[in-house]
Amino acid sequence: GNTFIKWEYESNNCDWAKWGINWNDWYQINFRGIEESCNLEFKMKANTNSEFSIILEDFKGHSSTIKIPNKNTNNLSTWNKIKIPLEDFNLKENNFVLDQIKQITFKGKNSGKVFLDDIKIVQK
Repeated sequence: GNTFIKWEYESNNCDWAKWGINWNDWYQINFRGIEESCNLEFKMKANTNSEFSIILEDFKGHSSTIKIPNKNTNNLSTWNKIKIPLEDFNLKENNFVLDQIKQITFKGKNSGKVFLDDIKIVQK
């Protein structure tokens, strides 16, 4: 469709090139029991120099980061469906409180232009 997130960032002179969303109007969501059977899935396209991180955070302050591009991405100049297994975030190893997931944030590196759509958690 014509509705998507367009994110342009320049972090060379700014340490705060990030934004975030929550799934439940700032109430915690529960990943308990789904961390091994679900993916974070979204559609994405970006210019060739775009690098950013996806960060999951719980309400206790634990966080885990996945860098984009990575093994789950290929040609980013056209719309791609990206699937990142929740287990790649190592939630248990990072001491996440799985029933208190707070938010997902996106943090840019250098500069870039990214388009995102249909961000969701789905069964593998």
